Amino acid sequence: WNYWHNLMVSPNIPPKGNNPTKWSQPPVEVQPAQTPPLFFGWDERSDYFWGPPIVADDWLCTDNRPVTDIHWWGSFLGWDQPYPPQLPDAFRIAIWTDVPAGGATEPFSHPGQVIWEYETTSSTNYRWNFAGYDRDPRMPAGTDWNETCFQFNLDLPPLKWFYQQPGPSGQNVYWLSIAAVYAPFQPLYPWGWKTRPHFYNDDAVRIWQVDQPWPPVWGSQWVQG
Repeated sequence: WNYWHNLMVSPNIPPKGNNPTKWSQPPVEVQPAQTPPLFFGWDERSDYFWGPPIVADDWLCTDNRPVTDIHWWGSFLGWDQPYPPQLPDAFRIAIWTDVPAGGATEPFSHPGQVIWEYETTSSTNYRWNFAGYDRDPRMPAGTDWNETCFQFNLDLPPLKWFYQQPGPSGQNVYWLSIAAVYAPFQPLYPWGWKTRPHFYNDDAVRIWQVDQPWPPVWGSQWVQG
């Protein structure tokens, strides 16, 4: 950290190996190649213990290769510095089944049941890096960036890799939920998952209620959101 010039150097994340990407839905840059990058997007707060809600988004699994690592983007609500404030104690990540649009409970598609979950053990087994700044596309034209965007990177232990459940078509729609774990107090700048104006299949959702006491765990079923 250089106090005279207000500069901070964040180490680059080591490149991935030769494993192909299973699903990719990164933030959308306002102006490509800008330094630092400026992204269209905003944050949706997603807290595991201090929720609801927990935020989830849908994705398509097209083959039986496992999910070995997860990369996501987020910010801390109201925070505009190139380093995090209070990092979450952990992240709680879950994969849910899909309930197509037009079902009995909601007119839109949404998560069904938790079939896989993982919690980072501490802030040391996931990595973060400064990614750029956000510009909320819902704000008036000319509005400057509002929050700092960070990328988070997690390599799953082999015993926790997620394998697609076989389906008749060889592909399945799943939902991924990511929530910050804070204990024992709520932070001044809570973490939020990056929302972008482009999506796959259906909008992301906020999960407000499951069929058992909060928070959701393996086997929890969507009730309302």
